[in-house]
Amino acid sequence: SNNKRKKIKPETNEEEDSENKQQPRSVDVAQALQKIKPHLSKEKKFEKASGLLYQLMQAHLSEETADLFFDTIYESTLQAPGQDFYLRGGVRAPARALFDKLLRERDLFFLERQQYELETLRLRVAVAGDLRTDDTYQFSRAAKHLREALLAMDGAYDQAG
Repeated sequence: SNNKRKKIKPETNEEEDSENKQQPRSVDVAQALQKIKPHLSKEKKFEKASGLLYQLMQAHLSEETADLFFDTIYESTLQAPGQDFYLRGGVRAPARALFDKLLRERDLFFLERQQYELETLRLRVAVAGDLRTDDTYQFSRAAKHLREALLAMDGAYDQAG
């Protein structure tokens, strides 16, 4: 006799299956951001957390969620341990990718004040690292970004006064 058991596959309605597969899972963006946020200021967890944040941004960054994303990133940046946090090996590249994505989307979703803050954070995160390189092209590009930012700040100061 044969002791092998046959696996019985439950019968399903194909239409029902296709409907279930087509419905995207709803994501509570605020809840997801709250789970990711504490890990954005930990060097060992930053790469994974920023990757998840990046994926969440790709799928859910919109006018309705822009404030949630901005607040999460801004607050976690302020909580980062030390001025050199974003220059550390495991943090530098993922941080740059995250801020590059934010800056590509800034005009679409973020308020003027938030755009200014994002630019300030970009200078702190990406440009500061590039200024500490021995790669002439990278240094030159960073110096150009810094110069443009300073000129823009000077223009903003003139308009305010």
